[in-house]
Amino acid sequence: RYERMLQAIKPLPWRKRRKFTQQAIDLGQCIDRQLNDTRYISREVRRYLQSLVMDVDCTRGQVTAELRHHWGLNQILNHTGGFTKNRDDHRHHAVDAVVVALTTPSHLQQLARTKGIVRDPLPFPWERFRDDVANRINDINVSFRPLRKVYGALHEETAYGPTAEENVYAYRKSVRDLKGPMIAQIVDPAIRNLVMERLKQKGLDPNNPPSNIPTEVFAEPLTMPSGVPVKKVRIRDTFTNLIPMTKMKTRTGKPYRYVKPGSNHHIEIFEYTDAKRVAKRDGVVVSMFDAAQRVQRGLPLINRDHGSGRRFVMSLSTNELVHVKVDGQYVLYRVQKLDAGNTRVILRLHTDSRVDDPRTVLRKSPNTLDGYKVTVDYLGRMRPAND
Repeated sequence: RYERMLQAIKPLPWRKRRKFTQQAIDLGQCIDRQLNDTRYISREVRRYLQSLVMDVDCTRGQVTAELRHHWGLNQILNHTGGFTKNRDDHRHHAVDAVVVALTTPSHLQQLARTKGIVRDPLPFPWERFRDDVANRINDINVSFRPLRKVYGALHEETAYGPTAEENVYAYRKSVRDLKGPMIAQIVDPAIRNLVMERLKQKGLDPNNPPSNIPTEVFAEPLTMPSGVPVKKVRIRDTFTNLIPMTKMKTRTGKPYRYVKPGSNHHIEIFEYTDAKRVAKRDGVVVSMFDAAQRVQRGLPLINRDHGSGRRFVMSLSTNELVHVKVDGQYVLYRVQKLDAGNTRVILRLHTDSRVDDPRTVLRKSPNTLDGYKVTVDYLGRMRPAND
């Protein structure tokens, strides 16, 4: 990542180059600190295990990479036909573990003697070694730590004030953080015209601005004709999911501050029969705020009673695992995210270490989620969750 960032910086203008160069330097320093921590931890673990009368040795990452290349293990997870390590698959750690476990002093001597010289691949530890490793790696079920604890921010920081209109609230936004659709919602017409004039000066259509306004548009301070700087603007918008802060009330007893709920804690999926006697599924997404309220009131964190005729199926939190039926076969997926707006579960293939690959993601509503919840322990053993 560090090398890719340095290559991408070169063709940029000097101002952006200076900004991203500093980010690259910070990233490089962070990598150096992590490598130093890894070296220190390795030495301390080795010293502790040797005190227990164990024969322990540490191998360098370069040696592991060399042996992995010689034994042809990079191609096990690299499905594009390349010869490099595929770090987008969680199972690459298991491949490294196999190499480290089979590294012997003779391998270190062979690599040291032939350093810098074109050499033939080192022999396999045993016959059919690569096939055996590939079979075991492909059978691995990746284990994740589910995020079931009620912790973290219960709501977002922005405060919203109620207006005379139902579900319409006002809030303040920094000028530098404005998005295109927000400009038409600025309350003060004078400031709104000032912002639109700035967009026009920068060559943008003020009536149809882009969603992501370039940072250089508001690089220079925005000022009123009197010279007063404008740092924040007041915006009105419609919201239907805001939470009233009941301790902050006006004289009439109504809350004067509302907030957006923070992250989602879990989804509760239940099954019912519709008027045509067809079995269907639905779900309720529970926010972190609501989960904390349940705990505070002494209520069950998972509500299994959703009314008469509704059978509780399962609850799903982030990083929990689901065996999903895809093209007639069950495939293991983890819960990456919960979409409260559309009542959907965003699932990611359990082996994928990235969060933005469209090829390994499934977006399922409770009614289209054909699968069941499972647990996978640290050894990869999978069992039904019996939620």
